[in-house]
Amino acid sequence: MNVRVFFLCGAALWAAAAVAQEAGATRARHFSAGDDGGGTPVNEIRPLDPDGRLSVKTVAGTLAVTGWERNQVQITGTLGAGTERLEISGGPSELTVAVKLPHPTRTGGESDLRLMVPATARLELETVSANIAVRGARGPLKVNTISGDMLLTVDTPRLAVQTVSGDLTVRGAAAEAQIDSVSGDLHLSGLKGRVAAQTVSGNLELAGGPFSDLRLKTISGDMRLQPTFQHPAVLDGESLSGDIFLHLPADVVGTALLKSFSGVAQCDHTLPVRELPGKKREYVWGDGQGVTVQLSSFSGDIRIERK
Repeated sequence: MNVRVFFLCGAALWAAAAVAQEAGATRARHFSAGDDGGGTPVNEIRPLDPDGRLSVKTVAGTLAVTGWERNQVQITGTLGAGTERLEISGGPSELTVAVKLPHPTRTGGESDLRLMVPATARLELETVSANIAVRGARGPLKVNTISGDMLLTVDTPRLAVQTVSGDLTVRGAAAEAQIDSVSGDLHLSGLKGRVAAQTVSGNLELAGGPFSDLRLKTISGDMRLQPTFQHPAVLDGESLSGDIFLHLPADVVGTALLKSFSGVAQCDHTLPVRELPGKKREYVWGDGQGVTVQLSSFSGDIRIERK
């Protein structure tokens, strides 16, 4: 088995202050935290087109984003003590909200930001040491975070997540998803279509579908999978030192190829098994033409159950 160790690039430290937009765009506004160390309240509204792009960048604290049916962004909450300012720049087609620190190497207190956004807007979120919750978003969603948990309850056409050191829970019907994690558990439900997910040191749980292309990897975590599939479809699951448990509908038609070097690989005992070179075992359901399943683990067990 060829197990590829991957590394993620975390969210970058924020760039220099944004340049004000051309005429017609909203001028940048700064909200500075007081020198007495207290947090500064924020309550602002900006226009944003239904398909506009919203970029949010914050450090330390919490970020909650909720979709609504208005063509504007409402920003409330407080800035953490030691934060230099909150910068809001851009216009209705592209808006940026960023928490700024006095110096890139310094840390500030925890900020609490709550945003109401057009439900179909394109969202790009970047955080360091902040927990994220997104609810009611129906536009494309991209999230990069270092050291923070995430709860995404969304119905988006495209989802892209990169996380370092934090658990991720996704509940929603994303039709295309790319999820990468270094140190955290992945809990994925409601996804469908094409999904690729991988984690270095965390467990992966997935339920949903129907899927056409499902590609999953872990290094030192278990997989527990309950997918449904289109026909035809592909499931490719790979683990280095974790177990893989796959639950399939009883009427699934297709082929399963299982491979484990130092673990046990087994499927429905009512099916004939064909032993292949390299510790591979092949099982066939029906005419074998529906779903192609390939599961491999170096030092873990593999088990498929149909129900």
